[in-house]
Amino acid sequence: MDEQEKSQSPSFSDPEGTLKVVKQAVLELWGVINALTSLRPPKRDRFRVTIFGSARIQPDSPIYKSVTWRRFP
Repeated sequence: MDEQEKSQSPSFSDPEGTLKVVKQAVLELWGVINALTSLRPPKRDRFRVTIFGSARIQPDSPIYKSVTWRRFP
């Protein structure tokens, strides 16, 4: 935001000006949301799962060993 935009920005003591800024911001956010929801993930042969946390399967577990590990770019 440049100095001219700052000088034209309403203060919170101006309810009508503040409401106008909030309405414009919400409309712009809806535009961003609509644009992002138009993105579609690529079709995959199978799903992938990433597990985070401290309750991990131990490397010597049969389940751990049965998983095929692949790195994807």
